[in-house]
Amino acid sequence: MLNPTEVDLVAKALAWFDSHRGEYVEDLKRWIRIPSVSDVSQAAQGAPYGPGVSAMFEEIADTAQAYGFQSRNHEGYAMSVFARDVQWPLSKDIAVLSHADVVPAGPGWLSDPFDPYEREGYVVGRGARDDKAMCVLGMFLLRFFDDERLAFSHPLRLMYGGAEETGLHDMEHYVAAHGAPYRTVVTDCAFPVNYAQKGEVVVTAALPLPEHVESIRAGVAPNAVAGEAVLALSDVDGERLRSALSGADTAGGSFEFSVEADGGVSIKAVGRSAHAAGPQDGLNAMHVLAAMLGTQECAAIIGNDAVDLLKTIDSWTVPQFGEGFGFACEDAESGRTTCNLGIVKTSEGTVQVTYDIRFAISQNAQDVVDAITAKVADAGGELTSLEVGDPYYLPRDDYQVTTLVEAYNDVFGVPAEPFAIGGGTHSRVVPDSINFGPCFPEDPELVAMGKVKPPPDFVKDGGAHGANETVSVDDFREAFPIFVIGLLRLDAALKAHE
Repeated sequence: MLNPTEVDLVAKALAWFDSHRGEYVEDLKRWIRIPSVSDVSQAAQGAPYGPGVSAMFEEIADTAQAYGFQSRNHEGYAMSVFARDVQWPLSKDIAVLSHADVVPAGPGWLSDPFDPYEREGYVVGRGARDDKAMCVLGMFLLRFFDDERLAFSHPLRLMYGGAEETGLHDMEHYVAAHGAPYRTVVTDCAFPVNYAQKGEVVVTAALPLPEHVESIRAGVAPNAVAGEAVLALSDVDGERLRSALSGADTAGGSFEFSVEADGGVSIKAVGRSAHAAGPQDGLNAMHVLAAMLGTQECAAIIGNDAVDLLKTIDSWTVPQFGEGFGFACEDAESGRTTCNLGIVKTSEGTVQVTYDIRFAISQNAQDVVDAITAKVADAGGELTSLEVGDPYYLPRDDYQVTTLVEAYNDVFGVPAEPFAIGGGTHSRVVPDSINFGPCFPEDPELVAMGKVKPPPDFVKDGGAHGANETVSVDDFREAFPIFVIGLLRLDAALKAHE
């Protein structure tokens, strides 16, 4: 239960946010305009993730300076922002960690993904939800604490990672070079507290390129469901194939068929993108291709090898829980293992497929890798790259978990329990971290109560990593006092346990 001082502070926080709402929206749109996609292929001195992330860090420093704060750029891997009266280096600090990089835009947008707009209290643009709305909110929290002269026993700083979407190497580097903050609150998840995360395997396999297949390309990132796929064929009867695909099963997707001037055939399959942590929420475009072309009639036109390849890839992809590879698993703590096909491309006479697997906490990563290796070998291929991330776990009864859960419940007024997820955040690589917000549970009852906003009806999709990514400003207004009370209580709890 909130004490009288906290009740007053919640009211002040809401009033403060309302008086600065316009600034918040403008800052958010300005930050979204920077296409901060992490790209190591464009690395330069002081910019290990390319010009987009580098430009984003420059904007963070400029915004911090405009609001009277200090900032530190950590070799282009991460940023820190903190109050003007705090001395660097910080000691026994609390870091509020978000990430300033975004996934590539991808297909299906109804507007320019990097030309954001606000409509009816929602902001639309790549990174709006994941994670720039929180990046900006952190700056406004620091402003509020400064305006209210609220003292912390542990210095508070904001941290911004530059490569969360491409493997968490940003904070891995920071921790190795500078050490971890004393405590870190990772704000790239949902309320109330995420106490467990599945492990992650990202693997690429190369398979033989069949005759008649010029190229296949699908997807934009391993951690997003491939929403579009394009298959280019040569030396096939295009009109006969067009006829064979008339009325084809598209598994709920759609396709475009064209015969090129040189006689080649191009088939574009369209599915629906989603986050790799929940691939069942999307429709993989490679599944659409396999459903369309996986008939005897099509095999007679494009060749058995091409159809067999599509069927093999599809068998590993759907269902999305690892059955095709033979590593399906489920446990009480973390739920079902998921398996997402994120990228397909052709290179040097092979078809390369990249899968993002989120494996259950009770599962062994090597068992997952061994199962994939065996299936790929059976298909005549081999693994070409592999990354493994350990699971994250903090006991549900840890005082930090209970402190933040109680803060959320007291401020929000609708009790919730800590939870596990399939997604991965910086808590995997930053010691002494905990995941707290900023998203609310996707509960229709909360929408009916007016506690959270429903998805807007003027865009489709709208989720993180999908097209038309959208965030509700009102939801972040609601989150603002939760962070205020949560951070103050965590500060006090840490002091009490020292």
